[in-house]
Amino acid sequence: MGALYPTSATLRPVNPILQNSLVAWSNAQSTYIADRVLPPIKTSEKTGTIITVGRASTFGDSSESLIRAPRSGYSRGAGVRLSSTTYAVQEYGREAPVDKQMIDDAQDPIKLKELESYGALTDLLIRRERRVASMLFNTSTFTTTTLAGASQWSAGTGDPIGDIDNACNAVQDRVGMKPNCIVLGLA
Repeated sequence: MGALYPTSATLRPVNPILQNSLVAWSNAQSTYIADRVLPPIKTSEKTGTIITVGRASTFGDSSESLIRAPRSGYSRGAGVRLSSTTYAVQEYGREAPVDKQMIDDAQDPIKLKELESYGALTDLLIRRERRVASMLFNTSTFTTTTLAGASQWSAGTGDPIGDIDNACNAVQDRVGMKPNCIVLGLA
């Protein structure tokens, strides 16, 4: 004959939560591109100086002739041109507190804490994406061309492939390498 009173082995919540199933709005980690576009530089110092090498030092002067006549010297170029810039580390963070009453009432308080932590991490990642986008998509970082009328990509006469090719050539002329990816901002 069974027990007359419920035991801890037979008790269960009226509406149990599926422990391995959760529906939440989320971005896949692979959709965040900030660290791929502007990779972070790891440092233990809060402030410091970064040495930069001038463009002419690494890519040369394309207007200078490199043809060597017999019994003459080689072109020496401009030499290495160094400069510096300073940096200051900014720390970002967000706490993920969970109310004690919610923990006490939860069927699985560990999952509740994990969910709150995941929400805080998602918030930090989205805000980093926005900071990087604001650095990249402004005219002080890159010059932009605003297409108008028939040149717009939405127009039947627009030429997105030609425009991208022209932009790639402009980057190559400036830095010496043709870009191999493109990041488009929201319109």
